[in-house]
Amino acid sequence: MQIRLIPTPRLVFLFALGMLPLALVARVPEVRWGVGVFNLALLFLVLADFRRAPATGMISLERRVGPRLAMGEREPVSLLAQSSAPSALRVEVRDEPPPAFSSEGRLLTLAVPAYGHGRGTYWVTPPARGDYAFSGLTVRVAGPLGLVRRQWRLAHTTAVQVYPNYRLAARMELLGRRSHLLRTGLHSLRRRGEGRTFESLRDYVQGDDTRHMDWKATARRRKPIVREYEVERHQNVLLMLDAGRMMTATVGTLTKLDCAVNAAMLVTHAAVTHGDKVGLLVFAEEVLAYLPPRAGKQQVGRVLEALYRIQPSLIEPDYGSAFRYLATRRLQRALILVFTDLVDARASARLLRHVAALMPHHLALLTAIADPALERYAREAPAAVGTVYRQAVARDLLEERAEALKSVTARGGLALDVPPEGLNLAVVNRYLEVKRRGLL
Repeated sequence: MQIRLIPTPRLVFLFALGMLPLALVARVPEVRWGVGVFNLALLFLVLADFRRAPATGMISLERRVGPRLAMGEREPVSLLAQSSAPSALRVEVRDEPPPAFSSEGRLLTLAVPAYGHGRGTYWVTPPARGDYAFSGLTVRVAGPLGLVRRQWRLAHTTAVQVYPNYRLAARMELLGRRSHLLRTGLHSLRRRGEGRTFESLRDYVQGDDTRHMDWKATARRRKPIVREYEVERHQNVLLMLDAGRMMTATVGTLTKLDCAVNAAMLVTHAAVTHGDKVGLLVFAEEVLAYLPPRAGKQQVGRVLEALYRIQPSLIEPDYGSAFRYLATRRLQRALILVFTDLVDARASARLLRHVAALMPHHLALLTAIADPALERYAREAPAAVGTVYRQAVARDLLEERAEALKSVTARGGLALDVPPEGLNLAVVNRYLEVKRRGLL
């Protein structure tokens, strides 16, 4: 352990004050002796202050941070200092979070009473999923005279895991309880819908489908009455995530795969809430992870564990391998959500052939994550030759995307092409629409 002596502003001020008489040395040479005596006395005080500063063994430090952090969320980190010194201390602590993390206020000053403990908190924001580690702690404690501070560094490692943003689901559920879902654009999560099993009668409200009017009950009660049906439960939902080269593109602070992972976690939470079974398949040039569909809240944790280490790679995705693997699982009819991107016609054609093969047995929902920059290039004013070429390429790509998505819907499937900021709500709403309309 390396211990350093750090001067305080008080020592700097006293030293500068002691040097002022040197301005008179030309007139009064004896001033030099006085300055020398002052500096020797100041040096003696500095050494005494350093010796009386609390030793390293008198202070123990502890870092408290959850082993599971949520990507993109502000997470608290607490530092605790325990003192065995007979007097109160002010302990300065500087933490060393992972370099990729952004942090707020990681230099803390803790007030620690005699034989007591002090605590401080700062915040970090992890930018990406994966395994990380906090490294060391740098500590400074001033001596009783406040002239110098003793500084040392502790190699204090804390491993943390950054998971997909699992708190999004909890916030949406809270919004639902507070009846604010319509403001955010999220449809109601009620269990009633357009299933096949009659559930109850209720008064008609504006916006209800007139096909559900119960005319006998309406005549009997002399007011509009509609039928409600119980939403089907125990259905299968499979999430297929492309982790290939197209999902490495960054939109804002997240990759497209990160956006897909967050949306997949929200669908998982919604499906489990509605009593459905949820499964997962992640692929690039090969299958990277697979979870068979299961029901229950424990499946949310399994999906979370499977996704937190997955990173996109600059590899062409092998759609054939992924869909052949899925075929060998002998999955019962399911809603299969394919999260990918559509860039060029050749890759899109390969993907669409495999998605079309699902249609007789499953309901496919192809979710393409749009690039806002592509839309911007297609709309920009052609001010130069380079801009014209860029605009033409962007428009061609957008037309190819639109044609690819139309081919999915023409075969009876579902398709979404939404920007990252609207992906979460769009995917969850489409899942809820499938449940309400009994499409699966």
